[in-house]
Amino acid sequence: MTVIAIGTAMVAMRPMLPPILTVVTGNALVIAGQAVCSLAICDFAGRPLSMTFPIWLAAFTAGILAIFTFASPNIGIRVIVLSILIPLSLL
Repeated sequence: MTVIAIGTAMVAMRPMLPPILTVVTGNALVIAGQAVCSLAICDFAGRPLSMTFPIWLAAFTAGILAIFTFASPNIGIRVIVLSILIPLSLL
């Protein structure tokens, strides 16, 4: 939950910090934190997942967001990507 809180705080600081911290890192931390919560729930239920799942999901999120923030800026695609990855991190 701390990782989610830090990521959310970074996203909220969008006007004050550079996009690499707010858009890319902040959202990747939120996704990673949610994936870690999913790991904890699965472990509690007796169905443990790979511990690398949150790392890979956060890295994928950061890469996609970096592309659509800097190389080919498109906020619509970023919203779609996050709208897909947030529920995916909770699956």
